[in-house]
Amino acid sequence: MKKIKLLLLTISFTFLYNFSVAQTLTLNIPSILNVNSGQTIQSGGKLFIPFNNGSGTLRIQFTINTSKPSGLVTNGNFKLYYKKTSTSTPVQVGSSTYAANSQWLGNPTAYYNTPTQDITLNASNFNSTGGTFYSIFITDIGATYNSNSYPVELTYSAIANNSISSNHTVFSGYTAALLTGSLPTGGSNVYTYQWQQSSDNSSFTNIGGATSQNYQPSAISATTYYRRLVNSANVTQSISNVVTVYTQATTNTIISNYSNVCPSRTSVFLTISTAQSPGLTYQWQTVGCDGVTAQDIAGATSSAYATPYVASHYRLKIGCSGSYVYSNILLITQSINCAYGTSPCPAGPGGGGGGCIECRTSAVAGIDGDEATSDFMNIFPNPNNAQFTLSLIAAEDHEATITIVNILGKEVYKESRFFNKGENQFQIKMEDYSKGVYFVRIQNAERQLQMKMIYQ
Repeated sequence: MKKIKLLLLTISFTFLYNFSVAQTLTLNIPSILNVNSGQTIQSGGKLFIPFNNGSGTLRIQFTINTSKPSGLVTNGNFKLYYKKTSTSTPVQVGSSTYAANSQWLGNPTAYYNTPTQDITLNASNFNSTGGTFYSIFITDIGATYNSNSYPVELTYSAIANNSISSNHTVFSGYTAALLTGSLPTGGSNVYTYQWQQSSDNSSFTNIGGATSQNYQPSAISATTYYRRLVNSANVTQSISNVVTVYTQATTNTIISNYSNVCPSRTSVFLTISTAQSPGLTYQWQTVGCDGVTAQDIAGATSSAYATPYVASHYRLKIGCSGSYVYSNILLITQSINCAYGTSPCPAGPGGGGGGCIECRTSAVAGIDGDEATSDFMNIFPNPNNAQFTLSLIAAEDHEATITIVNILGKEVYKESRFFNKGENQFQIKMEDYSKGVYFVRIQNAERQLQMKMIYQ
């Protein structure tokens, strides 16, 4: 009976001893050498791989230190693994290192250090959010032990090649041309876009739904500025250049320095009243009496045109991004009253423009109607809305006084100026005066010219 009790006690003690000893093998990678940079990363540090358009690599060297209880049989393989993300399936990298139980040394705790491992990790093996790298020891009977892990993070170059094109002009109320953006470089090669617009090239706001590489603007009625934001991975946001889409008015009125001219005049200067945006094309035309049939004037392709004097109907064709608008039709007529003192000037059937400067209401004192020795005066626009241009083509240099009187003969404006031989132009504002009919005079000791001006 004593022998049986002793045997049971021995079995019980052995059973308790075997399960009281921690049957755990420990793996540890204490540090990793970054062969690329020569830097040593301690346990807990990160491994950084340059993305380099997905082809970046990181070569590393390290030793796996292990220890185990002396009684644990541990024939097996050391394997190295990475995870694309922290939750993805492990993938083996490099070759296995086999360790037989006889290689484990030490008593009572056995240990084994692997030979130096030398492997290369590829950026393509990891997501932009990063992953992990670690070692596993798998025994011949299938037991698995994991080492400590190292976080892996990809590093990216700054976003580049973020440009958009191009500046252009559209008619007010028309749809702008497609804005095209280059394919960026840098970052993770995966990009998100956001287009923005501004009315002042200072304060930009996001355009709803404009999140593609290119952008088709909607119709605009005023000059608008556009730019593109690009984001990728964790790098700094990139802001493109600014593209300007100008608008051009669809109503354009011809201004002429003459609408009624004497037969001896050799040219008439034509332009339009509205400011011109960049990128427009111009073609001056003569228009038939039906008001429809038009013929291009060869070489007349700027916003202003000096006609070789031919009495005719003129208009300007303005092109923009494949669309066209037309100015009013202006009739240049030939005056039948070219002597001094003939007033009013004869009106042409086409109308359009600031009066007849050669048919003056006053003559130059002591000089007859010879054009070669006369001054020519013009006002445009006439009528006007608070501002007009006073033009004088002087036969010679001289000083004169500009005077404006109202219909009651009261003087409301007076200024002395020097006029050079040739054409002189001055801007005069009427905003401080009441609307109505005025007379503008240019006078010196020898000469006096006068024209009626309407402020409405």
